[in-house]
Amino acid sequence: MMGDGGPVRPEALRRAPRTPVPMEGVDPNSGFSFVQVIQPILDRNCTECHTGETSDHPFSLLDKVATRGRASRAFSESYLNLTRNGRSNPIVNWLDVQSAPPMLPPNYAGATKSQLITMFEDGNRSEAHKDVTITDLERRQLALWIDLLVPFVGCYTERHAWTPAQQAEHAYYQMKRDTMAAIEQENIQLLMQWQQDRRLPSLESFTQFNRGGVDYKRDFIASWLQENRPTTPQRGTPQRGSR
Repeated sequence: MMGDGGPVRPEALRRAPRTPVPMEGVDPNSGFSFVQVIQPILDRNCTECHTGETSDHPFSLLDKVATRGRASRAFSESYLNLTRNGRSNPIVNWLDVQSAPPMLPPNYAGATKSQLITMFEDGNRSEAHKDVTITDLERRQLALWIDLLVPFVGCYTERHAWTPAQQAEHAYYQMKRDTMAAIEQENIQLLMQWQQDRRLPSLESFTQFNRGGVDYKRDFIASWLQENRPTTPQRGTPQRGSR
């Protein structure tokens, strides 16, 4: 970067390196979950007023499952209202994955441009929020959620709204992923052993995947449905994701 007086070092380069550490309250071993991290913040600070049940507080921040067409995810009213049904807005202004590709200026979007972050700063409080105080950790968690592009769930199965057949099909493909990952590890170990011993193992030594095909998938799904009793979340009722 060049300035009027020559090269300019960004402020980040003037500080010593720091080892990243997980944020408190966020599981580093899973994806970021609005359900698990953000909704509790709303429950503590917002839902006493923001019920969506009166004209004074029509903006619901409740963890009530909302109806959203054919969505196969049990989205909450709070998530859909904050994100305007998936559209960036002044309250939650995130960088859309389909934003224009040219170079963007600093602070083009994100937490620094979101009223959900700035509305609690001194000088920005409205009369309705004058008594609302969020902690520094809660503020940083809200900012992290926005800058991660507002994820709703931390894993693929969290807060789903699948039919039993869809759950069974997911279980089949998850079994395939898990089985093939295990086979890959076994075969890698064989190859590493061959490199060490210089003795090429026979083809029969390598485990092969044999749980695919239309017939196996059909039988797996039928068996899974018989052994499990999956349920579809009821819309309009509070629904928590499991930790």
